[in-house]
Amino acid sequence: MKNKLKAKLSMLLCLLVALPAASCMDDEDGVVANPSIELWKRASRDERAAGKADAKLDSTYLLRVGRGGLNGEGMAEVNSYLLYTNMGSWTLRATPGFEEYLKVFPEEGHNEGHFAFDVNVNPTIDTQVYALNLLDKKGNVQASIKIRQDASDPVLTIAYPQRSAPSAGETFELTVTANSEWKAWVGNDSTATTNDWLQLGTPTANSRTEMLLPITVAANVGTEERVDSVRIHLVRAGLERMDKVLVIKQFDPAHDLANATKRTIAGVLQDYSQTPSKTIMDNVYIEATVISDYSKRGLPKGHLIVEDDSRSGMWFELLDADNASLYKLNDKVKVHLYGATFITYPTNIGIQLAGQRLQLTSSLIENLGATEGITPEVVDDISLLQDPAYDNTLVTLKSVEFCLPRGVYVNIEDADILNAVANPLKPYSSWSTTADPYSDCTLEFGHIMRDPAGNTMKLYTWVTFLDRFARLMPYGSGSVTGIVMKRKSKAKTTVKDAGGNAVYSDEYVLRLRSDADNQVSSNSATALSNDIVRIGPFPQLVAMAGISSQVGTATLTASSRIPQNVVASTSGTPDAFYYGNGYSRMDACEVIDDETLAGTPTVAYGSGISYRDINTQYWWASNSSSITSGTGVPKGEAWIITVNMVATSGPGKLFLQYLQSSSTSGPGSFTIEWSTVLNAPHAEWVKLYDYKCCDIDNSQHAMQYVFALPDDMKGLNQVYIRIRVSENKRATGTGSEIGTSGTNRMGMLRITQLKN
Repeated sequence: MKNKLKAKLSMLLCLLVALPAASCMDDEDGVVANPSIELWKRASRDERAAGKADAKLDSTYLLRVGRGGLNGEGMAEVNSYLLYTNMGSWTLRATPGFEEYLKVFPEEGHNEGHFAFDVNVNPTIDTQVYALNLLDKKGNVQASIKIRQDASDPVLTIAYPQRSAPSAGETFELTVTANSEWKAWVGNDSTATTNDWLQLGTPTANSRTEMLLPITVAANVGTEERVDSVRIHLVRAGLERMDKVLVIKQFDPAHDLANATKRTIAGVLQDYSQTPSKTIMDNVYIEATVISDYSKRGLPKGHLIVEDDSRSGMWFELLDADNASLYKLNDKVKVHLYGATFITYPTNIGIQLAGQRLQLTSSLIENLGATEGITPEVVDDISLLQDPAYDNTLVTLKSVEFCLPRGVYVNIEDADILNAVANPLKPYSSWSTTADPYSDCTLEFGHIMRDPAGNTMKLYTWVTFLDRFARLMPYGSGSVTGIVMKRKSKAKTTVKDAGGNAVYSDEYVLRLRSDADNQVSSNSATALSNDIVRIGPFPQLVAMAGISSQVGTATLTASSRIPQNVVASTSGTPDAFYYGNGYSRMDACEVIDDETLAGTPTVAYGSGISYRDINTQYWWASNSSSITSGTGVPKGEAWIITVNMVATSGPGKLFLQYLQSSSTSGPGSFTIEWSTVLNAPHAEWVKLYDYKCCDIDNSQHAMQYVFALPDDMKGLNQVYIRIRVSENKRATGTGSEIGTSGTNRMGMLRITQLKN
């Protein structure tokens, strides 16, 4: 590049020397009368690597750019150029009025140099034509890079689809987001901006694409409710299908909040929540305290959970989701429930969040101000939280430990986290229903907690949870505070509803509100269990002769792998174990604000920030298998744990726990069984559990598994545990057979014994 620049400057110098004297003379202001100008498009790093050189622009200087930047990718794109001139001092300026689209740096220079400009997204549905002008010392335009930017798709949204208004009337502003001209009318008459009780005002701009439409609702002095609508319509022909409608229901005086009857949450749930999709038609209200914390984004946007003195909780899904931020943790609220509707599963985020909630708009919620908050109920026994009485209430689990203390709160690929932040209610390319129902969805992750009696429960957070990278899961014990909520069970079901849809049972989980709610100690000496065996976390791409335990005496092998070496690579050969990406972070870090992504890591999971898992192939009928031979012997291959259990003679319960996942073509069905003789006939192996393994290519994280082990293993010198593929079916659940190269990976593995 330096030699090329030097050569071009030499050519330019020769050119300048050969110019007639008049063209080289500056006028009285030092401006060159007929400057020489060359513009070259600078090759990008990738283009240079591919052998592509800088390109000289022709005299038209015309560029066509996509609607979302120069590459049309929906983000700003930077382009770099070389300028060769003898004009002396110069300035680069966007066409007046287009400064927001185009920014250039540096804006000023002297003679030859280079500059870059950044083209922002075109938010409109019109092609934008503007220029980057090269000005001389006197401000005269000597050259222009003409830019034609493609139009964006039409956009029209309103803040919410319905609103309840008091009988006394009100004036409010509806946020309308559009990138083209629009108009609004009342009812079905496209010329009407008013009716007997609704009046539309003049919209005011909130931003380039966002406007506030004033709507006035007159007092209702009658004896009946009244309902009408406001229609928002893009003026441009052919876009009528994008119309948005706001339905406004105004109470009559008898159904106003002022005339409502106060009820407890427990009473409302008893009387009205038994039937899904039931609307409350009695004029009742509740007073309760906010126990969810929107500021930490621990739940999907628009979700609000409250609890009252009856020690019952209620879950709201606000139709005007942005207004959820108006209600802070520990605020006291009065909620008018007349007209609110119970729903079982929301339509916008799938069915991972189970349990009934009420759907309404924030116009039915009155904020009474901050309080000291609800004191959580302290619970010793996790199994007590399976009682529906705890639904949507705040509890503190007095003493728990994390069964697999590896990674951070949300152990999924960073790219999915960034997608979720940008599009919190949209599907992701990396998530597929083929992973369901055997795994968490990409939106969330659950860590298994265990109490002193051995009962387990998952601690969940949402993908946009701001504290998601705040800490690594600690090895000790302590209290955890959270909201008891229902989640769709991952258990496979053959039960169908009347419409032929699969019916899933619900499981209870604890939803964390902030990192401060997690008081589990990082001191491993306080743990509720002892490690009898711990294999992993594994090193970063280090060749190993085999897989042995860091704690205890144990090895991890596979029935189809001879020899049992681990290659120093992320992709191995069929005769070896090799490393797989763990999708879980090894280091904590701060996330400042997801609205701007400030502080959000942008590195992918596969670098040195993530744990490694052990991967291997050939999980069905391998020729080198140590178990698929002889009459009545199954064909499925197995992970084999060889472990000395002498140290387990005490009374505490035993558990096997590990992280595991398969590739898309990897195995899905597993059986856990054990024996004291490795080569025992298959019929002599004791079966413990059958379970399903998730497909990591679609779920984007390994699942945590915890299984109780029998007391019969205690004190034995040698025990063999097989985690065996029991069916020639892929983890995707599609019914296809396991692929030859289909992989299964194992993360950190522990055998623990409770101390009590």
